[in-house]
Amino acid sequence: MTLGGGLQKNILKADARHVDDRQVVLLTLERGGHHYGELVQKYADFLFSLAMRLTHGDRFLAEDIAQETFMRSFKYLHRFDIKQNYKKWLIGIFYNCFKDAVKKQRYDGALDENMVASENSAADYSGFLDLLRPLDEDTKTVFTLKYLYEYTNAEIAEITGITERRLKENIRRGKEIINEQI
Repeated sequence: MTLGGGLQKNILKADARHVDDRQVVLLTLERGGHHYGELVQKYADFLFSLAMRLTHGDRFLAEDIAQETFMRSFKYLHRFDIKQNYKKWLIGIFYNCFKDAVKKQRYDGALDENMVASENSAADYSGFLDLLRPLDEDTKTVFTLKYLYEYTNAEIAEITGITERRLKENIRRGKEIINEQI
């Protein structure tokens, strides 16, 4: 599918928040990677904020995860199914990058003196994040997507690759662990 010059001009002139992701993906694949910046601009704050919450305010790790997410998503953009929701696809990549970062750095979620909270960061949700500390990384991610970002179980299952049945079990088990702390 070739995009006409008019469509390309309309996409490039549009505010990044109002651009159809699928159009930008097609434009990027057909006309070059420099168009991908529209998607980076649109989702950078969202991914960074999600990473800050999941890393308990570790700005450096959050930046690394967000950057790795964009690099991988660009690398595998040709595999994106244009019929799917780009944001969900991107969050799925983010989730894998987060898990890889946790494994690589053996990040235990503990705050230290080098962590800096941004104005939209984990500091706003410190009570919630404190409750999540004893949970494993998968369950922390599920709770964050469900209770902070209000994704449905079906959407979370699609993003994480966890079956809905296992997802519900993780939520139940996570609630039990949290209730033991209270």
